[in-house]
This record gives sequence, C-alpha cells and structure tokens, in this order.
Amino acid sequence: MMTMHSFSIRNVFDLHEPGYAEGKRAMPREATYLTLFEPATYSIRVQGALDANWSGRLGGLRILVVRAGDQAVTELSGQLADQAALVGVLTSLYDLGMPLLSVERIAAP
Repeated sequence: MMTMHSFSIRNVFDLHEPGYAEGKRAMPREATYLTLFEPATYSIRVQGALDANWSGRLGGLRILVVRAGDQAVTELSGQLADQAALVGVLTSLYDLGMPLLSVERIAAP
C-alpha cells in the first residue's frame, strides 16, 4: 500500500530553514516570487572566449573573459528585461557553440 504525502511549497522550504529540526525558527523570511515578465540581473558563464563586441547582440550584458592557462571562461552579467530575453541570450550562446557552464539569477540588493 502506497502512502501519499501532501506538502505545500512553503512546507518544503521550511524543511531547509536553519533550526527547523530542533523546533526553532529563524526570523520569518520575506517571500520572493519570481515571474516570467519582470527584469532581473543574471550571471551566465560559458566555456571559451567571447569578444566584448557581442554585448549588443546578447542583451547588452557585460562580457568578461577569464583565462587560466589555456582555458578560457566568459562571464556575461547584467540586467535583462524578462525571462524571454534570458532565453534569447541562451539561444544565441548555443548558436555560437559556447558550452553553458552556469546561469544564476542575482538577487536584488
């Protein structure tokens, strides 16, 4: 017999709060709800070197190439209008043959 458990999204996040297992709670966190249609700041890392001249075609993101020996990693960072713009940047990087290493949404200060 299979037992079904029901968890709300909040319950799942509660399991990861510091002190949860001990019955203590940290100060309540403000809920952050993402949408597809709001601007956000991103950091994208790809393998290889990408010339800074591509910035205009990649949503105006800042391009920084870091080299370690014969390896190069390009970090693109900045604000994009929405997640559709993010998908556009990722598609362009794919079309350029740049292997994706990471995509991170940077929280607003």
